[in-house]
Amino acid sequence: MTSFFIYPSSPVSGVIEYLYKSSPVEIREIFDATWTTITSIDEFQLKILRVLIIILCINLLLIWFSWGRYGETITERFMKAG
Repeated sequence: MTSFFIYPSSPVSGVIEYLYKSSPVEIREIFDATWTTITSIDEFQLKILRVLIIILCINLLLIWFSWGRYGETITERFMKAG
């Protein structure tokens, strides 16, 4: 197993490594394949990821702004005491 931890001497990495070593072989193979896929992202995939994250952040900001402006109106209209 290659070391894929940022801080190999931290207690968390020791726990993860223990769980990794004690897991069934199939789970380790899936984890290794997934880790290899994650670490082998090319430049195009990274650009797509950045664009999607930017779109998500913009949408969240617009929702936050809209709720701040129209939230009280929405709450009064749909949350009537009853």
